[in-house]
Amino acid sequence: MTISRSQSPPKTSSPSRRRKIIRSFVSVALFAVTTAIVPHLWCGRDAARLYRGDADVQEGLARGVATWIDQDLGTDQYHTGSSQFNGEWLLMTYQLAGLGFGQTALTHPESRARNLPMLRKCCARVLKPNAASFDAAAWSEDPVKTLSGKNGHAGYLGYSNVVLSYDRWIDPAAPDRAVNDRFTAALVRRMTASPTHLIETYPGETYPADNCVAAASIALAGRATGRDYSPLLKAFGASLRTRYLDPKSGMLYQSVSSETGKPSGAPRASGTLFAAYFLSFVDPKLSADLFAAIRRNQVGELAGFAAIREYPAGYQGDMGDVDSGPVIFGLSTSGTAFAIASARMHGDEALFRELESTLTLVAAPTSTREGNKFLLGGPIGDALLFALLTAQPAPKEVS
Repeated sequence: MTISRSQSPPKTSSPSRRRKIIRSFVSVALFAVTTAIVPHLWCGRDAARLYRGDADVQEGLARGVATWIDQDLGTDQYHTGSSQFNGEWLLMTYQLAGLGFGQTALTHPESRARNLPMLRKCCARVLKPNAASFDAAAWSEDPVKTLSGKNGHAGYLGYSNVVLSYDRWIDPAAPDRAVNDRFTAALVRRMTASPTHLIETYPGETYPADNCVAAASIALAGRATGRDYSPLLKAFGASLRTRYLDPKSGMLYQSVSSETGKPSGAPRASGTLFAAYFLSFVDPKLSADLFAAIRRNQVGELAGFAAIREYPAGYQGDMGDVDSGPVIFGLSTSGTAFAIASARMHGDEALFRELESTLTLVAAPTSTREGNKFLLGGPIGDALLFALLTAQPAPKEVS
């Protein structure tokens, strides 16, 4: 016997229900697209102008940094927790600001009347005793009064001399050219005598990146004066390639033994990219190769933002130090900032835009009547980003 049962008609969505589902789907899709695109577009709104070297943007940065340089800073402006690092940051503020002013003057000759005096002010500041006191304390001797000696003093001589050389490269009649001659001669003699082609920053501490700064000061002095330092600089570049690059990652070792030159610190993005900036004045091909190694292996990208991993695969690191800044989920604060210069120098506009978006998101640039600054910058941060954002395209070779 067949039992009949009443069957309800199949349920169908009403038109209003379908419209709600569609609206919900569209809302979620728009939210996802907006989250992925709008923050990047907003944060990167000035990236194209920065990459092109827009005069107004660079001048805004220059005016912002000038407010720091006009203050005649002291080490009490910095709060690293170490008198040595406070001294380093004071010197680097003047050095990096000077490079930024010089780069802006070269990019925009019409701004030379404003920026060259600021560069000269930075040169005068790096020669003041308080800019060298951290180095003198570490070595127990004055780096300027002992130029005939054999101790490295790369932490002061290289960093101060590079801004003196840059000034002289722009104007061979620069007022501090005699000091530049003396500093350059001491660095050339010490690096030539070193079996590792490196000199110490502090007693028993040798850092390849610091030596790249010293080499840049020599190269720029040679361009300014016509003196030929190519034998030393070629030997230095060859030594970096054969002895101080990690063969797997292509990155620069952060530190090496002062006696043997054997690596004593892991390869790191912060040191590699810092060196790449200064090597553009010495060996543009090596600078490009270091950037390419970072580009291949160390870039993390998400929704139009980019950041740089501090350590290559196979190496473990900590939460950061004075060189890298905070390392968060393996991403390097300083490495990300330094990569901006390499991306601009070596023509990678896409990465430059993504890095600049990250910089805007994290550092919070602000415009005032005095110029452009970064809320998280302070004197060292503003000077650093000024130098990196105005870095000039690297030549194919150094003349």
